[in-house]
Amino acid sequence: AWIINATLRDNILFGQEFDQERYDRVVMASDLIPDLKMLPSGDMTEIGERGINLSGGQKQRVSLARAAYQDADIYLLDDPLSAVDAHVDQHLWTHLIGPNGLLANKTRLLVTHGIHHLKDADQIVVMKDGMVSEVGTYSTLMDHAGSFFQLISEYSVAEKKKRGHATTEDRIGIKPGEDIEGDKSAVSSIKELPIDNETEETKDLALATDDQNAQLVEEEEAAGGIVGFRVFKIYAKAATYILAFLSFFFFCLSQGAQLGISFWLQDWVSAPESERASIGMFLGIYGILVALYIALDIGVNLIVFIGAGYRAAKKMHNDLLGRILRLPMSVGRVVNRFSSDIDNMDETICFFISDFYFFLTSTIGTLLVIAISVPIILALFPFLIVIYFYLQTYYIRSSSAATRIKAITLSPLYQHFGETLVGVSTLRAMRVQARFVNENAQKLDLSSNADFVQSVISRWLHFRLE
Repeated sequence: AWIINATLRDNILFGQEFDQERYDRVVMASDLIPDLKMLPSGDMTEIGERGINLSGGQKQRVSLARAAYQDADIYLLDDPLSAVDAHVDQHLWTHLIGPNGLLANKTRLLVTHGIHHLKDADQIVVMKDGMVSEVGTYSTLMDHAGSFFQLISEYSVAEKKKRGHATTEDRIGIKPGEDIEGDKSAVSSIKELPIDNETEETKDLALATDDQNAQLVEEEEAAGGIVGFRVFKIYAKAATYILAFLSFFFFCLSQGAQLGISFWLQDWVSAPESERASIGMFLGIYGILVALYIALDIGVNLIVFIGAGYRAAKKMHNDLLGRILRLPMSVGRVVNRFSSDIDNMDETICFFISDFYFFLTSTIGTLLVIAISVPIILALFPFLIVIYFYLQTYYIRSSSAATRIKAITLSPLYQHFGETLVGVSTLRAMRVQARFVNENAQKLDLSSNADFVQSVISRWLHFRLE
């Protein structure tokens, strides 16, 4: 039984307009009245993905109610009574599926193992070994004394054995055309629950109580403000503080080696020819500085990406897995956590940290070179610092908000796509593919809009910096 993550009423309506009288008849015929009383907010209770908070029988009855509410001409029912109790089986047959039920004037193709219902069928198709064995009415097939007759006979004997009334004659067999006592008793032994359509139970079923337990999964909310120092501390702890410190320390050494190359070249060029070092000495020291810079750059990238980055990603993945397994979370949100968020931890964060270290040390080194070469430029630093600080604050707040909005818009998209794939056969049977395609397109547009806003914010910053 396919159930979507929505309220019980939305699962039954399934895009149709709400009609109180029609809705009440369907709910009563589907024997959902006792379930509405047990649910915290009646038919407004949220049902989890794949009906996680419903039993197998409840999901089956909700699916039957959804099909009945569509008011179609032809119904294809694949053993819908298999997951319900005996009294519920009889109620559904009497009030919904059977010849006197809500679907009495509809064409119903029923696949079932419920032999006690076969007498009410207009035509019976017997399948054996994957092929059609017999076709006809109940009386015709019984007179034919074929595989159907054998099946009914075995069922009758089995039912009598359960009640302790099996006789020698029962074991020998039943004459063709003879009425099957076991079939009648099987039907009569099931207590029929009469329900008056005019009772208070079926009135105003749409009215739901206000209960905070009606919502199964909390809405995903985006955090506010900029990313605090606590987040960086958690990531550094996951990578271990030693590796986090070593990565920054080696970046400083790498930038120091690069500055050494610049100063060595400047010193050699600006020195008088008589005081210049020999070509061999110059090239030797220059080569040593270049080799040191390359070694430090390789080392720091190994630490950031393979050492600290891999360790942090692995630990945070395991912590995330342990917490998610204990939370009532939609599949779409889980997919989002283990796709987009894990991808950010595996790759994006490492690159961002590497870029941050590089630009930080490069900026400091460049400012040192300029300050030593042209000291008067230091007078402009206070003004530049104020301007860049303002741009940074404005950008970070906007970029953080856009990034978080983009992240939370992915979860509904993943969830809707997953539900559609699982229930694609139901969607095709009800001919609502276009509606689900449009819903998916709307969620995709929302996610794309957030991504576009993030790109515009980044372009805004680049334009002002350049």
